[in-house]
Amino acid sequence: MKKQIMEGNSKRYPSAYLSLIEKWDQLNSNLEAESPNAPVFLPDIFLTSGSGRGNTMLLHLLTDYLMAHPNLMKFYGDVPFFEFYLNYCEPKNYFDEIPRFIREVTNAAGFRNEFKGLILVEISEWMDHCTEKHFINFLEYLSDNSDNWLIVLSMPDRDSEKVERMRSVVSAFLRLEIVNVEPPTDIELIAFLKEQLALYGMTLSSEAENILIETTRILMQHEFYDGYKTVRNLGRDIVYSVYSNRRKRSGYLTSRDVAAFGPGSEYISQIVSKQQQFKHIGF
Repeated sequence: MKKQIMEGNSKRYPSAYLSLIEKWDQLNSNLEAESPNAPVFLPDIFLTSGSGRGNTMLLHLLTDYLMAHPNLMKFYGDVPFFEFYLNYCEPKNYFDEIPRFIREVTNAAGFRNEFKGLILVEISEWMDHCTEKHFINFLEYLSDNSDNWLIVLSMPDRDSEKVERMRSVVSAFLRLEIVNVEPPTDIELIAFLKEQLALYGMTLSSEAENILIETTRILMQHEFYDGYKTVRNLGRDIVYSVYSNRRKRSGYLTSRDVAAFGPGSEYISQIVSKQQQFKHIGF
C-alpha cells in the first residue's frame, strides 16, 4: 500500500502524512498476524501546518487508505469525512458550537442512524483560549462521543508556544498522533498546476511557466490562500479562458495565452480586492 501511495499524484503529499500511513501500514500488518479479532482504536490527530496546507486533499489520502483497511477503521454514513470550523465564543455567551457540531454529524450520517468516519475540526480561533470552559466542554464532548470517529484537530504552526499549550490541553482528553505539515513550495505548486493543465491537453512554454510561477508566489502571500486548492482553481480558470475564447489548434500555451493570469493582471487585482473587502468587513 505504501508503494501505491508514493506513486503518481501522491508525490505531493507531505512526508509527515506518508510517515503516518507507513505507521498504519505496520500496525495493520501486525494486527492481521497477531490480533486479527481485537478492536482497534486509532489515536486522533493533532495537525499543525502552515498556510496552504490543503487539508481536504490530505483527508482524501487518509480516508482512501483507511477505507482500504477496514480492520483499522469502519466507515458508515453518507460521506467518509467532513470538515468543521469551531467558532470562538466568549465565556459569558451561550456556546452553541456543540449543537451545531451534532447537526453536522447527523447530516454526515444521512438516512443512516450514525456516522463513522473522519472529522477535521479547525481550532485556530481557540489558540489563545484553549483553557476556557467552552473549549474544554467541546473536548469533553469529543472524548465521550468519538469512538466511531477519527478526529483531526487542525491549527496553524505560527507560534510554537501556543501550539504546545494547545497540544497539552487537548492531550488531557484525547489520545493524539502529532502531525506537522510543511506548506507546499512554489515549485511543487507549479508542478501540480502543470499536471492539472495536462489533463486538458495543455503544456506550458518556458515563458508561460515563468509568468505562472510569479502568479503562484503572489497567491501564496494572500490570507485566504489554500495551497493546492487555490492553484487548482487557477488551472481551471486558465483552461476555461483559453478554450472558451477561441479555437486553439494546439494545447501549447505561450506567454500570450496566460498573460491574463500574470502578476499585474486583473485576475490578481480582483483577488487582492476581495481579500481587502473581507478584512474591511471583519473576516
